[in-house]
Amino acid sequence: MSDSSGGNDNYFPKMVAERWEHGSEFPLPSPRPDVHLSADAPWAAVPNGPSPVLYGSGRDALRGLLTFGVQKHGWMRLWVPDYLCPDVVRALTDVELKLVSYPDVPAESPSALGAIAFQSGDVLMVVNQFGLRSQPDYGSLRSRGVQVIEDHTHAPWSKWATSSTADYGLASLRKVLPIPDGGVLWSPMGQPLPSQVEMTTTHERAAHQKVAAMALKSEYLAGGADCKSVYRALAIAGEERMCAHEVSGMSAYSESLMASFPVSAWRRIRVANRQTLRDAIGEIPGVTSLGGPHSADVMSFILMCRTQTERDALRSHLMQNRIYAAILWNLDVESPVEISPESCSFGRRMLSIHCDMRYSRNDMMRVGDVVRRFFDSL
Repeated sequence: MSDSSGGNDNYFPKMVAERWEHGSEFPLPSPRPDVHLSADAPWAAVPNGPSPVLYGSGRDALRGLLTFGVQKHGWMRLWVPDYLCPDVVRALTDVELKLVSYPDVPAESPSALGAIAFQSGDVLMVVNQFGLRSQPDYGSLRSRGVQVIEDHTHAPWSKWATSSTADYGLASLRKVLPIPDGGVLWSPMGQPLPSQVEMTTTHERAAHQKVAAMALKSEYLAGGADCKSVYRALAIAGEERMCAHEVSGMSAYSESLMASFPVSAWRRIRVANRQTLRDAIGEIPGVTSLGGPHSADVMSFILMCRTQTERDALRSHLMQNRIYAAILWNLDVESPVEISPESCSFGRRMLSIHCDMRYSRNDMMRVGDVVRRFFDSL
């Protein structure tokens, strides 16, 4: 980390100048025994409800729940938002459920849920995309016997997640916490849950590869061995193995490690970093960012470019400056469900820039300067 203002350098390595970079996967943190994970996590706050179930990933949590729902509730058809990670959608084809989609552009609230033509045996999946959204009202759905699954991966500690009225909630914890694996499933309404599953041998190997990648990334950023190609190869191999196996439980390593994370403090850092980046970029005609400046739930700085060509050129420019922004997601791919033109258009123009606890104010100003110089050059 380039300075101590903003980011939490008690957990992450300080980056030497020649190794500075921004984005991509987490390095391995250094846990502190005097800090404990906030007890107000939504899955820990259900009175008289079943204990949450820990999975190897959010994808495993969803697949485990759907298999359980088919057996327990007689689910026959799953409605998914058309704006959803294509790899996740494809992974659901192994479950004995028919997949259908509904239009769901992330910049808008999912207000048309009541217009869906539900049938007996349907279950609805709602996603708090990028932590941008407020809690929907499911009143009309309840009267039609529809059960609801919420995905809180992008904002697991949001007010919505904490006050949820869905039948089931889940999150991929490894997307927002510096752990090699991990997902969680709970029931805000106290519905029965699947039994806890054991970690599979394949998943254990994948988690070991991810831990090794994170440790080597920490070594690299701090100025140690020049092992970037090695840790990237390990991360990719671990990810592929993690996404291509039977449903697994979470590793004991991740479960133990995340107990030492100051989540509330990290959320405050993210708010400050998003605002710093917003100020550094300034106003650009036709280019917008999503999410209120003071929201602790918005997962990153979501930049909406004017065209896909502009977005792709900006991303290339950022990579040349060792800033690795993410596209979430490219929907111009073959999919088992229908995707609306509006959702495809959103995916072609969006770019997600990391603002998490790894980074200081100076880091975010540096990123903002690179973004601003790109648009000034057009």
